[in-house]
Amino acid sequence: MSESPKVRGAYGSGRATKEAILVAATELFGDKGYYGFSLRDVAKIVGISHPAVIYHFPTKEALLFSTMARWHSQLGIDAIKVNPGTGETTVGDYKHSLTGLGAALLRLTALEEFPMLARFDSTMATEAASPGHPLHDHYSERMQHIRALIVERVDLLAEEKWCVPLFSSEGIADMLIGAWYGGLIVSEYPDGLEPGQYLVGRLLALAVKILQLGSDGLLAIAAAVPEELAGSFQRVLIVNRELTR
Repeated sequence: MSESPKVRGAYGSGRATKEAILVAATELFGDKGYYGFSLRDVAKIVGISHPAVIYHFPTKEALLFSTMARWHSQLGIDAIKVNPGTGETTVGDYKHSLTGLGAALLRLTALEEFPMLARFDSTMATEAASPGHPLHDHYSERMQHIRALIVERVDLLAEEKWCVPLFSSEGIADMLIGAWYGGLIVSEYPDGLEPGQYLVGRLLALAVKILQLGSDGLLAIAAAVPEELAGSFQRVLIVNRELTR
């Protein structure tokens, strides 16, 4: 397990302590699952007392909800909000195109802590399939709304003649969501490639293939990538080229 930020007693601010706890929790939830550790384990990793953890997060469920809220803040899709106190998930109107969603994923994979964030998401998504899991409703909501976004955007792209989909928009949505979560697992076993770029490159290769996206579509994707992500997107294109040769 990688070293988590240390907080030196009274010298560490409350905010820094809380962030250190959330970083440690992200790694523990990813490595051990919701049921595999205690708040005392979190305290030991961060280097603070057990009561100090409880001060910020009275229960492990409260810690889980706050950790998921932090994950979404890292992803940067404002439409999905997680209440860190109750775990309630609210989904507003999506303002993102598919390229906007792709840019959010690319930004996430470019983060230094992406491997830890990826493991957290894949572990929680698997565990939350159980109806009794604290995040079951959250993942049900997230999957439903992201699927609806993809269906809507694929239908629009087809209507405007940007692509000629090989499958129904519903089928394409299921394939892309499955590719993301399958890719999170694949990224744990890298083959000489940066896991984040491999994951997004694999997703792009699949999307281009099943949408039969033309050169104009690829140029539109490139134009939508923020300047600060240009280097990451270039590596994604290299992976895409290798996968589609």
